[in-house]
Amino acid sequence: MIRVAGILRPVVLALVVVSACVGPADAEQIRIRYWPQDSGPATVMKPAEAGQPTGVRISRFGFRREPYYCLPKANCLKTFRHRCTGQMVTVPLYLPADTPRIAHTWSGISYQYTGFSVNVIFLEDGSVEVVYDNGPF
Repeated sequence: MIRVAGILRPVVLALVVVSACVGPADAEQIRIRYWPQDSGPATVMKPAEAGQPTGVRISRFGFRREPYYCLPKANCLKTFRHRCTGQMVTVPLYLPADTPRIAHTWSGISYQYTGFSVNVIFLEDGSVEVVYDNGPF
C-alpha cells in the first residue's frame, strides 16, 4: 500500500498543478425577459422599461449574477403561440446561420447548436424569457 501511495503522489501533484493553471471556463447565460407591448391578436414583445436592465447575465457556472443592459442584435423575428395565454407573440431572436436541432419542451422551445443554445420560455404572466446559453451547464 505504501508503494502505491508513492506512485500516486506525482500524479495527484500533476493534477493539482494543471488545475491551478487552467482559467475559469467561459460558461455564461444571458436571460432577457420580453413583455407584451399591446393586446392585439399578434403581440410584439418588448424588453424592460427604460433605465432598467434588459436582463441578467449569469456566469462562472451560476455563481455570478449581474444586470445586463444590452440586447443581442436580433437577426430574425419568430412568432409563437404562447403556451400559457394562447396568444400569438412575436419575439426578436439572434439565431446563428447554422441549422439548429429544435426541441419542444413543456415550457417552451429550444434551438440547439454546437456549443450554443437559444431557449424561448413562455411564462404564466404572458411574458417570454429568452435564454442565450453558451456553456457546459
